[in-house]
Amino acid sequence: MNQQISQQSEALTAVLNRAANIAVLINEANFDALAAGLALYLSLREAKKEGGVFLTASGANDWQSLAGAEFLRTDLGNEHLSIDLNYPLEKIEKVFSDDSQGKLRLVVRLKEGAEPIKKEQVTLDFQAPKPDLGFVFGNFEIPTIPVSWLANKESWAIFSHNYNGKAGFSFVDPMSYSEMVAHLLQNLGLPFNAQMAQNLYQGIRQATNSFANVNDYRTLETAALCFKIFQSREAKPATPQMSSGETIRQEPESIENKESGNIFGQPKVAFPTPKIFQGSTTPKSH
Repeated sequence: MNQQISQQSEALTAVLNRAANIAVLINEANFDALAAGLALYLSLREAKKEGGVFLTASGANDWQSLAGAEFLRTDLGNEHLSIDLNYPLEKIEKVFSDDSQGKLRLVVRLKEGAEPIKKEQVTLDFQAPKPDLGFVFGNFEIPTIPVSWLANKESWAIFSHNYNGKAGFSFVDPMSYSEMVAHLLQNLGLPFNAQMAQNLYQGIRQATNSFANVNDYRTLETAALCFKIFQSREAKPATPQMSSGETIRQEPESIENKESGNIFGQPKVAFPTPKIFQGSTTPKSH
């Protein structure tokens, strides 16, 4: 997995820097996929990227405890605008459209004596915009996804345990999705904070049956790093303040491994400090 990520990280970073809107699709209804997908979405959000995180498979549970669960959507939307009217149908006489003034106007005519429609009874549901880059956990078999989204699979990255199809970027490995994302965030230099670390730790723990099914010691090391990051943030006292009210800058801790430089087997780096990452609104330097 490290080799797959290392080989594709430079090209993926270039695509990320250009992308303004990014979608994360979780197409497996298990805790590990949800933990990994939400951690990735939170990191992209921290990097000032627009987009959304969507659960496209049914049967998931316990995801409410994960950081970022409030952003999770279960509808991708269709390629149109829908208007929901929470009003008794029996009190509506007719619904029609009027374009006589050069613009589309939808009109709801009520029956005589019916009470007026209130603003809070009207809901607009906009289609999620087509992403410049997408991440999928599982596979591309998503009936609810707009056809236009998958017109170019080169603009998608897929995390899977057995995928053998075509995608712009493929990360295929039997290891947990949360472990994959932990390595990817480091290699891409994306933000990595306590919320993301806690999600990834919980995902690895669930995928390994509380570490009873571990095939590689590096899985334990990755989980230990994630645990250390979010635990240290919880136990850490409030950041000291200077007399002027300015926050004192504190350097991040360097996480190392005597054998390989750090626990991910990459050259020694300060972690979780992100590399320079250009968001969609950050002009590139020449």
